[in-house]
Amino acid sequence: MVLLSLSEFVRSKNEEFVQARLETKAKGDFLRNVSREFLTPVHLILANSKRLLASQSKRLDEGTRQHVATVIKQSGHLHNLINDLLEMAQLESDSFEPELELVEMSRFLNEVRDMMLPSAMEKSWS
Repeated sequence: MVLLSLSEFVRSKNEEFVQARLETKAKGDFLRNVSREFLTPVHLILANSKRLLASQSKRLDEGTRQHVATVIKQSGHLHNLINDLLEMAQLESDSFEPELELVEMSRFLNEVRDMMLPSAMEKSWS
Protein backbone atom coordinates (compact mmCIF):
# COMPACT_ATOMS: atom_id res chain seq x y z
CA MET A 1 0.00 0.00 0.00
CA VAL A 2 2.76 2.46 0.99
CA LEU A 3 4.81 1.44 -2.05
CA LEU A 4 1.84 2.16 -4.32
CA SER A 5 1.31 5.57 -2.72
CA LEU A 6 5.00 6.39 -3.10
CA SER A 7 4.92 5.30 -6.72
CA GLU A 8 1.86 7.46 -7.40
CA PHE A 9 3.50 10.39 -5.62
CA VAL A 10 6.67 10.09 -7.72
CA ARG A 11 4.63 9.77 -10.93
CA SER A 12 2.55 12.81 -9.97
CA LYS A 13 5.64 14.91 -9.20
CA ASN A 14 7.26 13.78 -12.44
CA GLU A 15 4.18 14.89 -14.40
CA GLU A 16 4.21 18.24 -12.60
CA PHE A 17 7.88 18.68 -13.45
CA VAL A 18 7.30 17.87 -17.12
CA GLN A 19 4.36 20.29 -17.21
CA ALA A 20 6.41 23.03 -15.56
CA ARG A 21 9.23 22.54 -18.09
CA LEU A 22 6.73 22.76 -20.97
CA GLU A 23 5.26 25.96 -19.54
CA THR A 24 8.72 27.45 -19.05
CA LYS A 25 9.65 26.60 -22.63
CA ALA A 26 6.41 28.12 -23.93
CA LYS A 27 7.06 31.29 -21.93
CA GLY A 28 10.62 31.51 -23.26
CA ASP A 29 9.43 30.96 -26.83
CA PHE A 30 6.82 33.67 -26.38
CA LEU A 31 9.38 36.14 -24.99
CA ARG A 32 11.77 35.41 -27.87
CA ASN A 33 9.07 35.84 -30.52
CA VAL A 34 7.63 39.04 -29.04
CA SER A 35 11.08 40.51 -28.53
CA ARG A 36 12.07 39.82 -32.12
CA GLU A 37 8.84 41.37 -33.36
CA PHE A 38 9.66 44.55 -31.41
CA LEU A 39 13.26 44.65 -32.58
CA THR A 40 12.40 45.25 -36.25
CA PRO A 41 10.48 48.52 -35.79
CA VAL A 42 12.95 49.71 -33.15
CA HIS A 43 15.81 49.12 -35.59
CA LEU A 44 13.94 51.10 -38.26
CA ILE A 45 13.19 53.99 -35.90
CA LEU A 46 16.77 54.08 -34.70
CA ALA A 47 18.34 53.85 -38.16
CA ASN A 48 16.02 56.39 -39.77
CA SER A 49 16.42 58.84 -36.89
CA LYS A 50 20.20 58.59 -37.12
CA ARG A 51 20.01 59.05 -40.88
CA LEU A 52 17.73 62.09 -40.46
CA LEU A 53 20.04 63.69 -37.93
CA ALA A 54 23.13 63.01 -40.04
CA SER A 55 21.69 64.22 -43.35
CA GLN A 56 19.43 67.07 -42.23
CA SER A 57 21.16 68.33 -39.09
CA LYS A 58 22.05 71.72 -40.61
CA ARG A 59 18.47 72.27 -41.77
CA LEU A 60 16.88 71.45 -38.42
CA ASP A 61 16.49 74.02 -35.67
CA GLU A 62 18.11 73.26 -32.32
CA GLY A 63 14.86 72.10 -30.69
CA THR A 64 14.12 69.65 -33.48
CA ARG A 65 17.70 68.34 -33.39
CA GLN A 66 17.31 67.73 -29.66
CA HIS A 67 14.00 65.92 -30.22
CA VAL A 68 15.56 63.68 -32.87
CA ALA A 69 18.53 63.05 -30.56
CA THR A 70 16.07 62.08 -27.81
CA VAL A 71 14.30 59.67 -30.20
CA ILE A 72 17.68 58.11 -31.02
CA LYS A 73 18.64 57.83 -27.36
CA GLN A 74 15.30 56.38 -26.25
CA SER A 75 15.18 53.99 -29.21
CA GLY A 76 18.59 52.75 -28.15
CA HIS A 77 17.28 52.32 -24.60
CA LEU A 78 14.26 50.39 -25.90
CA HIS A 79 16.60 48.26 -28.01
CA ASN A 80 18.58 47.40 -24.87
CA LEU A 81 15.40 46.52 -22.97
CA ILE A 82 14.32 44.18 -25.76
CA ASN A 83 17.75 42.56 -25.70
CA ASP A 84 17.30 42.11 -21.95
CA LEU A 85 14.02 40.27 -22.65
CA LEU A 86 15.84 38.02 -25.10
CA GLU A 87 18.46 37.30 -22.44
CA MET A 88 15.67 36.44 -19.98
CA ALA A 89 14.27 34.00 -22.52
CA GLN A 90 17.73 32.44 -22.84
CA LEU A 91 17.94 32.21 -19.06
CA GLU A 92 14.65 30.33 -19.03
CA SER A 93 15.97 27.91 -21.66
CA ASP A 94 19.18 27.17 -19.70
CA SER A 95 21.38 28.56 -22.50
CA PHE A 96 22.22 31.83 -20.75
CA GLU A 97 25.79 33.05 -20.42
CA PRO A 98 26.08 36.26 -18.39
CA GLU A 99 27.90 39.16 -19.99
CA LEU A 100 29.37 41.38 -17.29
CA GLU A 101 30.43 44.93 -18.00
CA LEU A 102 31.67 47.88 -16.00
CA VAL A 103 29.28 50.80 -15.70
CA GLU A 104 30.32 54.39 -15.03
CA MET A 105 27.74 55.40 -12.43
CA SER A 106 27.97 59.16 -12.96
CA ARG A 107 27.30 58.73 -16.68
CA PHE A 108 24.45 56.32 -15.97
CA LEU A 109 22.85 58.70 -13.46
CA ASN A 110 23.25 61.63 -15.87
CA GLU A 111 21.45 59.60 -18.54
CA VAL A 112 18.60 58.83 -16.13
CA ARG A 113 18.37 62.53 -15.19
CA ASP A 114 18.35 63.58 -18.86
CA MET A 115 15.69 61.00 -19.62
CA MET A 116 13.43 62.10 -16.76
CA LEU A 117 14.03 65.88 -16.88
CA PRO A 118 11.51 66.73 -19.65
CA SER A 119 8.76 64.81 -17.86
CA ALA A 120 9.63 66.38 -14.51
CA MET A 121 9.67 69.88 -15.98
CA GLU A 122 6.35 69.24 -17.69
CA LYS A 123 4.78 68.19 -14.38
CA SER A 124 6.21 71.17 -12.51
CA TRP A 125 4.65 73.54 -15.08
CA SER A 126 1.20 72.01 -14.65
